[in-house]
Order: sequence, then C-alpha cells, then structure tokens
Amino acid sequence: MANEAIEQTVISVIHDLQRLLGHPQGEVTRETRPHKDLPWFDSHLALLASVEIGKRLGCTLPDENIFTTKDGRTLLRVSEVVAKINEITAIRS
Repeated sequence: MANEAIEQTVISVIHDLQRLLGHPQGEVTRETRPHKDLPWFDSHLALLASVEIGKRLGCTLPDENIFTTKDGRTLLRVSEVVAKINEITAIRS
C-alpha cells in the first residue's frame, strides 16, 4: 500500500472524528502525535479510528491501539502509524 494513501486516510479519519465530536479542526500532519497533540484523542477513539482506517483501506487492523507501540508506552506520530499499518498489512498478505 502506498504510504501517501495510508497517511491521507489516517489524517482524514482524525479530521472526521474532530468534526463529528465538535472539536475545532486543528492541523494534523505526519508529525502529529494524536494522543499527545490532540487533547480529545483517547484510547477509545484510537480503537474507533483504527476500525475506520481499516475499512477505508480495505483491510482489517488488529483490535489494538495502532497509535502507540505494542506496550503502550510510546505515542506514535502519524508517520509512524503509517509504517505500523504497512507492517501489519504486509504480514497479513
């Protein structure tokens, strides 16, 4: 999958969540760490976002927070989420 398409999908889902939840439309870039930079973005929304990203990309992502490392200690940038999605989809191909 092309990184640009995944990145645009991740950003689009975050923007859609912002709008749907009534939060101001803040700038989200490949350097944004949603859990850190977006005060409203929590682990529940991360799971919802993961499901929606998977739907839009036509793949199934694991039932886990793709916006952090597996142990949950490191909050990932959008660019790192893109790499994680690529890794997951490559393994499942």
